Amino acid sequence: MFTDYQAYTKFSRTIRNSNRYALDVHSQDFLRIFRENVHHRETTVVAGTTLVRAVRDYDEILGEHGEVVNVTGSSEDRVLPKKAFSIEGRVNPSGVVTLYLASSQVTAVSEARPWVGETISIAWLSMTRDLRLADLSKGHNKSPFSELSFNELLGETPIPEEKANQCVWNDIDSAFSQPTTRTDTGAEYAPTQILSEILKCEGFDGIVYKSSFGGEHGYNVALFNVADAKVMGCNAFSIDKIEISFSQAGNAWYKADDN
Repeated sequence: MFTDYQAYTKFSRTIRNSNRYALDVHSQDFLRIFRENVHHRETTVVAGTTLVRAVRDYDEILGEHGEVVNVTGSSEDRVLPKKAFSIEGRVNPSGVVTLYLASSQVTAVSEARPWVGETISIAWLSMTRDLRLADLSKGHNKSPFSELSFNELLGETPIPEEKANQCVWNDIDSAFSQPTTRTDTGAEYAPTQILSEILKCEGFDGIVYKSSFGGEHGYNVALFNVADAKVMGCNAFSIDKIEISFSQAGNAWYKADDN
């Protein structure tokens, strides 16, 4: 188990800012512990389970004079990801095809980040076989403050190994749940991409992790093999509105009036 409650933070910082390919001893040790213990997170998604995927595209149905008479969901070929268009993601580096799915339509659409008035497609996909997934959703959005006492954080009281271990897994779960943005660089994704490759090598078929969108029951599923899901149907939807909720995160600053 992990004995340093900051183990993932240190690993992530090293991968993003220092050694990404020639791993240092601490990073190797972190990955060894991860590999040895992640099988406790194994879960199964049975064949026939339906998940959803949203794509920012749709098909137009044309009339006899070439006019648009209706719209429908994108074709199966467009719904499934292609190597040529596979960009950096939380789970995959550029060029490595990964099928990102969601547990609900709300989650799938939110992850696609459409704008108001845009027409998108939502597809329903069925799992073609029983899948072994690593469940990295349990500690989503939990900080060390939720596990450790004030004295433990200050170093005045020793941190029990069980608590330290839980803090690290919470950090791993939260890392996968972090929303991706267009301004992110490959360095931001590198730590979770490495963990994903470890899971692939350990025989997992994919990862389930909590979504930052879609409410309490919003989950994402990333499958390493596109053939593990088949498209059952697809429909077009228009985005009517996007709700934003926010709260103050810190203290404001004010510029002094020279007068």
